[in-house]
Amino acid sequence: MKRICILLLVLLLGILCVSTAAAEGKAVSIRELRESMPARWDRDITTNDGEEVSINAPINIPDVESFPILLCETQAADDRFDFQEGSDKDLYGKTDVYVRPSIYNPAEFPDMEISVDDVLRFIRQKLDSEGLENVDFTLYRYNALGPLCKTKSIKHTKPDGKVSFRVIVADPENPWKNNDTHGWKCTITQKINGIPVFLTGTVAHSNSVYSYATMGYTKFINKDLYMLWMCTVQPTETVSPDTELLSREALFSILEQRVREDQLHIVVEMNLGYFCIDQDTARKLNVAPSQDFEYMLLPVWQIRGYDAVIDPILDGSFSDLPFDEDVLFDPDGIFYLLLDARTGEVINYYPDDE
Repeated sequence: MKRICILLLVLLLGILCVSTAAAEGKAVSIRELRESMPARWDRDITTNDGEEVSINAPINIPDVESFPILLCETQAADDRFDFQEGSDKDLYGKTDVYVRPSIYNPAEFPDMEISVDDVLRFIRQKLDSEGLENVDFTLYRYNALGPLCKTKSIKHTKPDGKVSFRVIVADPENPWKNNDTHGWKCTITQKINGIPVFLTGTVAHSNSVYSYATMGYTKFINKDLYMLWMCTVQPTETVSPDTELLSREALFSILEQRVREDQLHIVVEMNLGYFCIDQDTARKLNVAPSQDFEYMLLPVWQIRGYDAVIDPILDGSFSDLPFDEDVLFDPDGIFYLLLDARTGEVINYYPDDE
């Protein structure tokens, strides 16, 4: 009898454990997440270096009705783009677009103007062929022959989980030094159904294997969707009230783990809301001198007493980068804007005008 009671107790505990695990991993819709999310995130965290951090920050989940369509998986894995003559590289995966203009001579096209125009036409035709309406591409910043930034090895995880390493050098006179990569930055804005959406990529050429140029684009995404996009169970083409996300508990667990790992060597608190940047500010920061939008929203994070506006496209490691608390460097040349948490005054940003 005693043995039977013990077996029943073990079985009951097992059922409870399974039920708890299932509840914690349950997917919820965006609307359910908004309704269940508390107004603030309040908890204490100990980082890897032993620093005790008390987090008390408001949580801002946008209205479901304001979400635009997220353009993902518009490129098939076997699509090819015939660029000039020679062999062409397959477009990478279904969510990223990598176009290789066969053999490229930087002396003939130092500003890569032809490459950019052709790539834009190609993407435009591709979207039109799939019936995606109201997508307006505008090239609003294009730096030829850099230098963008100077970094060491930067870890970048591709959609298939593989990790690639890229080095960007800051010497425009010697782009072929060793096997390093010399990068240009190309950032494009679109409007989808009247909502500004941003697409960021890096144009580069390298002599590590062949002399060619690649242009990589990392998803079409509205910056306002960062928190939810980072936590979706699977990439989706359309964000709707029924889109499944991780539960609130799982979301907090992921955020807490990222802080504990302290990959950026800084303390990142919860999302504080969104910073509105107008045309004048964008032009001052040399970010977006386009007349196609009145403003754009950027996610704001709390970093050691400063509100930092961070571009959400990249999620890399900064462990190899030198920086102080007032300046953050982006491995792919995309700026980080630092604001004073009390006054909203711009403290510093990169790249600098000087």
